[in-house]
Amino acid sequence: MRLWSKNKHLSLVCEIGSGGVGAALVVMGGRKPHILYSKTSNFQPKKISDAKTFEKEVKRTLDVLLDEIVTQGLRSPEINKITRYDFSSVFCSASAPWYVAKTKFVVIEKKEPFVVTNRLIEEILDEEEKKFKKEAEENIFGHVFKEGIQMIERSVTDVSLNGYRTENPISKETVSLELSVYMSIIPRTIVFSLEDKIGKRIHVNKFHFSTFPLTLVNSIEKVFNKEDNFGIFHVGAEATDVSFVENGMFSDTLSVEIGSNSIIRAISKAFSIPFDVATSFLNIYSGGEIDSQTGKKIEEVIEKHMDEWSDVVSKVGINKTLPFNIYLVTEEKFVKIFKNILDKVVFGDNKSSNIKILPVTVSALTDLLFLNRGVKYDAPLLLSIVGAGVVLEKGRKESLQ
Repeated sequence: MRLWSKNKHLSLVCEIGSGGVGAALVVMGGRKPHILYSKTSNFQPKKISDAKTFEKEVKRTLDVLLDEIVTQGLRSPEINKITRYDFSSVFCSASAPWYVAKTKFVVIEKKEPFVVTNRLIEEILDEEEKKFKKEAEENIFGHVFKEGIQMIERSVTDVSLNGYRTENPISKETVSLELSVYMSIIPRTIVFSLEDKIGKRIHVNKFHFSTFPLTLVNSIEKVFNKEDNFGIFHVGAEATDVSFVENGMFSDTLSVEIGSNSIIRAISKAFSIPFDVATSFLNIYSGGEIDSQTGKKIEEVIEKHMDEWSDVVSKVGINKTLPFNIYLVTEEKFVKIFKNILDKVVFGDNKSSNIKILPVTVSALTDLLFLNRGVKYDAPLLLSIVGAGVVLEKGRKESLQ
């Protein structure tokens, strides 16, 4: 079954997370996206003391990564098989803490029937954007946001007319219009930095900026059968994104400052060892190859973090009466650990048969992507690539209408 358009394009896909930056050269189109070259570089936590140094570390890591993409990726054997490799697009997806997002349910009701037009939709979005920007500027936190913000998404994720969902509302008459709107902003300095650093190395026709929650929702719906109700926990190094789709609509998103590095720091403190060594301990523990005494102590450290994860689950308010899949997205090496954590904090002693926690692993994505043998991949970057393919396919369909 063909899942993508036949038109082929060479694209650069970047994923900026709380723990590192990933990038890939991808041929979009054909039967499915073909990854020609990919690389992930992690930040150095010991160099990050505040938001300003965090931003500098992102730019430094991005510089190193882009240099490798240009010098190594564009000279790889896979690239040489392509007669033309002009870049058509760059897709950049930002995870927490590099964005602020909001979902909004807008209802327009009138006594007399009215026609839904593109202009009406744009006017509603313009008004919601003004409100969102004002709210963000009044309550925003962090050095990088204080220096300016840029709106990157204002998407209508669902539309209902007279209480009935519709995919094509334009030119239709109604007395009730309901819109589910997703809006997001990222620091302007990050946008300028990405465009500058990438533009100096390669000629690009178009930049697409997105936030990881919307990218994940689009990707999960592409990878798995479309569901009316599901949740996504994206566990990064320093932050976790939680997103929900309810009744087929993107209903909510939440970012919390807790991730894999929280556990690594606790292990570092418990054993009085450097962060890098604690990371190795956790990796060995996750692989089931650590000695029993050390493993028991690590389990005690993880157990102490359960309250923090319980707070996260409480904030999002999971309805356990609904059939519900929770998709877990994290680095492959941490999947087992966070699957166990979510099992405990979501179910406790009373496991509900209505809810399933499903890790999104690399193997689950192989049917949608051409991967190179012998190359190690992580699910977050691959999901960014799937999401980029969804954006291109959507744009192609809209251009044909």
